[in-house]
Amino acid sequence: MCNVIKNTQHPIEFLDKVNAICNYYITREPNSSVIIEKWKSYLSSSPRSTYATYIVKSKEREIEFLLSEKEYTALIQGICYLCGITNLINHTNGIDRIDSRIRCYSIDNSKTCCGHCNTMKGILSYTDFIDKCIQINKQKCNRSIFEDISVYSVSKCRNEFYTADDIYKMMTNGMYINYIEWCKEKNKSSEFISAINHIHHTESTKEISIEQIRSELEKERSRHEELTDKKHIQSSTVYSYLTQGKIEYFTDWYKSLYNKTTLFDEQLDLLLTTLPTLTREKGIEACKKFMYDEKNRRISQERRNRGKKVIKYSSDPVPAKNEIIYPKSIDITHPIAEKVKLIQSQKGYIKVEAIKQWKSKQIFESIQENREHMYKAFCEENNTLDSSWEERWSTFTLSVKNKPFAESEPVIKSFVENLRRIRHNELCLKPDLVERPDRQMWPSNTVVRAFLEGKLDAFKTFTEAYTNEESQDPKWMKRWSQFTTDLESNRSDPNKLKHICGKFLTAQRTKKYRRS
Repeated sequence: MCNVIKNTQHPIEFLDKVNAICNYYITREPNSSVIIEKWKSYLSSSPRSTYATYIVKSKEREIEFLLSEKEYTALIQGICYLCGITNLINHTNGIDRIDSRIRCYSIDNSKTCCGHCNTMKGILSYTDFIDKCIQINKQKCNRSIFEDISVYSVSKCRNEFYTADDIYKMMTNGMYINYIEWCKEKNKSSEFISAINHIHHTESTKEISIEQIRSELEKERSRHEELTDKKHIQSSTVYSYLTQGKIEYFTDWYKSLYNKTTLFDEQLDLLLTTLPTLTREKGIEACKKFMYDEKNRRISQERRNRGKKVIKYSSDPVPAKNEIIYPKSIDITHPIAEKVKLIQSQKGYIKVEAIKQWKSKQIFESIQENREHMYKAFCEENNTLDSSWEERWSTFTLSVKNKPFAESEPVIKSFVENLRRIRHNELCLKPDLVERPDRQMWPSNTVVRAFLEGKLDAFKTFTEAYTNEESQDPKWMKRWSQFTTDLESNRSDPNKLKHICGKFLTAQRTKKYRRS
């Protein structure tokens, strides 16, 4: 984990940064100007992305972006929540997702963060990162052993090509970080950058290091394919993508070739949590085991799915001329009826449950097999029907009877859609739509309706129960007050009201997820 947090920093600069983070965590005193000036060449000097660019990049990474422009600006102009550094003339803070597992930039999951701290924290949780920094800071290592290491140079790499000797020289003269940035600009592969980092951090002679660099340069010439174009990748490639923050590239590649098993996301999260604590060799081995286990689970799942397939044989069609005779109602007090009830109550007797949702194919088959009374009973039980129902039912069954499914399917779908419309209209006309006691979900349009009808207390009661909010909690009272104020100020704009409600609902879902 220490190796991952340090990344390519100068050892002494890394120790100073860890000390600054611990000091800010304990005393809330920001990073001193002396330390900032000492290591200013390591600060990110590139301008921050605009609000629109942030949204576009988040969409490309499949991360939901829920921050308003006002919230975004306030975060960018704030101080880093890890080290306390403010915006400087040549430095601007950015935004960090507190919990990287939640793929959402929301106000509850976003904090102001400098690029330096953001890179160090990576995918670690806030607690794990702070604990590791405190552990490193307590170690009090001998800094004199790092004094011979060159400090990072501010000059940029401008060449179109670098030899193995050039790269080794940059590893020892403070130009290494500039070379890594050059590699990213030139779209060098993740495998190459990972291998070069490993060579840089491994103690060996100059001759061996140059030979290893030369070997990686040769391999890089053959790494011209996009990841999504590859059908197979090495464990080292998986390790490179996961440790360089390119998790989306790996998951996109996997989904383009395979169906994820039910344990894929859970095991991937476990692997991402474990990798920072492992060496490169053990990390590659862990990635290899992850891919091997996932392959076995995928094969087992496919085998189970094949075993579930059942061949259905259709019964012989009943001739149309046959007359269907329905039995008279049975007297349940009759000895035979009592015996049937006794058999049905015995253990092992399989009862045929009534169908809860009828598909078009099921409706068609029931009519063709003269069992349409079952579907009719279902319709009458779940719908409020008028006096024309019997006539419409008769017309419907005659238009489907003895017709092929392809011809009958549009008629069935039209009939079902008409029933849904009746249920919908009945529901919309109910005066207690907002205050339904059995409501389990509150869509944004229903919240808007409750607000306009002055019945927002019902939504508040539901939200407090759903997210375990304390009604007297000052933070919750402030959040609710801000929410209602925003609604009042946009009462005349339905679209804005719906947007505000959707944003509030998403924030509450995120909060519930974090608590769980």
